[in-house]
Amino acid sequence: MTADSREKFWQECFAAAARAGLPENEINSYSAHGWQARQEAFSRRLRRLLAAGDVAAGERAIDVGCGSGAYCRIMHAFGLDVTGTDLCRDSLEYATAHSPGAIRFLHANCLNLPFPDDSFGLAVSVGVLQHVSDTPGFLREHVRILRPGGVLLLMTLNRHTVLEAMRRIAPACNRRRRLAAPEVRLRRFSRRELYDGVLREAPGARMDVSPVFVFPRSMARAEGLAARLGTVANLAGPLAVDLLVTVKLPGNR
Repeated sequence: MTADSREKFWQECFAAAARAGLPENEINSYSAHGWQARQEAFSRRLRRLLAAGDVAAGERAIDVGCGSGAYCRIMHAFGLDVTGTDLCRDSLEYATAHSPGAIRFLHANCLNLPFPDDSFGLAVSVGVLQHVSDTPGFLREHVRILRPGGVLLLMTLNRHTVLEAMRRIAPACNRRRRLAAPEVRLRRFSRRELYDGVLREAPGARMDVSPVFVFPRSMARAEGLAARLGTVANLAGPLAVDLLVTVKLPGNR
């Protein structure tokens, strides 16, 4: 399946960053603090899934669009049997060189994954959906490779955020938006879009959509506090740059 102009544009950006030997956060197109904050949010959620028994230790897990392999390494550290896939070969080379040998990395398109149905207990995709044009196809492929009762864990950009509103009012403030043509700009999603999109592909699934906060570094301690306090998190939702989506598939299909 051929990637369209959006996928090609971002694949080239990631490849150029990896070839240039930039820091890992820049290879994945994040600030250093944003990169750390997202990994901490992901680790908290994965720890909760393991504690609740929604994901079992040793279970097969896949990171679709794994980039430099950071989330593969986190899952491996939690005792999961991890595979990472990406469309960018340069990112995969970095991931392979910086990850334990037990993690498998494979060049693959997120819309056409080379795995049978029901192959994994956990499918992860962090910061990928915003780069993909075919949202239904992306979600459908993740659901397909998950076993009944499996878990899908997504992180993507939040549409309804104060920062995005400011960018719409003053687009000149967004350097990357100025550089990218409209057809390749990052996509952002509302909670409702994510709910509706997932439930169309996985009727009966249980979902949780949580904000991911990336405050200025001087306020970094408040990120974890806001994420842990439900009422605060809901009220502070417009400050969340990302949404973390957990989907528990039905036990049978």
